[in-house]
Amino acid sequence: MSFIQRFSRYGFYLLTLCPWACKQDSIPTNPLKELSFLVVGDWGRNGTQNQQPVANQMNRTALKENTQFVISTGDNFYETGVQSITDSQWGTSFEKVYSGIGLQNDWLVALGNHDYQGNPQAQIDYSLKSPRWKMPSRYFTLVKAIDETTKVRLVFIDSTPFITEYLQNPKAYSDIAKQNTQKQLIWLDSVLTNAKEKWKIVIGHHPIYSAGFGHGNQDELISQIKPILEKNHVQMYFCGHSHSSQYLKRSDSSVDYVVAGAGSSTIELVKQESTVLFGTIIPSFTLVSLSSNLLKTTFIDSTGQVLFNAQRGF
Repeated sequence: MSFIQRFSRYGFYLLTLCPWACKQDSIPTNPLKELSFLVVGDWGRNGTQNQQPVANQMNRTALKENTQFVISTGDNFYETGVQSITDSQWGTSFEKVYSGIGLQNDWLVALGNHDYQGNPQAQIDYSLKSPRWKMPSRYFTLVKAIDETTKVRLVFIDSTPFITEYLQNPKAYSDIAKQNTQKQLIWLDSVLTNAKEKWKIVIGHHPIYSAGFGHGNQDELISQIKPILEKNHVQMYFCGHSHSSQYLKRSDSSVDYVVAGAGSSTIELVKQESTVLFGTIIPSFTLVSLSSNLLKTTFIDSTGQVLFNAQRGF
């Protein structure tokens, strides 16, 4: 890809800075064959605790791989979310940290439990203010094209209201008691049942399965969410919450489970279990590449080192 091709998607051409680019075709001639995006979770710490180095490498990877968007698996602002769309953390934990040109594409965002300790509605409302922050509601779905004939259905769930621990402490978790989880389950099943896309990926904050000490398997999601994913042939579930990077495959599930919660502080060790193909607490993020018949998942640390690769065919 030429320099001008790489930057033309931002709506400007750097002809005066790079005269040689005038000789290049500004419109890509190859049809779309792959969809690439980044996944990161548990990150909002004002640039501290490894957040900034991870963000810097995310930018380099985004430019190198020509990624189309970023997915956040939640816990976007520590320790207690944001209070409004003018909260200072929008600048110190998001805008100023993820300022690289490669990260100016859409951010598709899930809510986490720490976000519920602030004002979750403020994160939805910020979508109206920011050109890249995309959270139209607490749970939502959208479709992305992979090539001329293949698409992926992305489904974002709001996992926090399902967790008994938080429901028993409603004063600490905003309006959690007002959330209708049964309605969300009906919606999730309906969206997936009616989805015509070849690939289906679901994103939530809490793990269904995790080998993390302290933030391991989530029984409430195993009993309520997992059956819907399996019934509807979902290929992958992304989450955070466990401050680690993990790739899990289980003999009792057709879904691949990816933990992407190493965007800043990583203090939770990962148990060595037979279901864990990979697990680390090295600060890192995930690169996902989708083609018509292949889903590739790559974990990358803040120095750019590839920690693990996995592939799943259709």
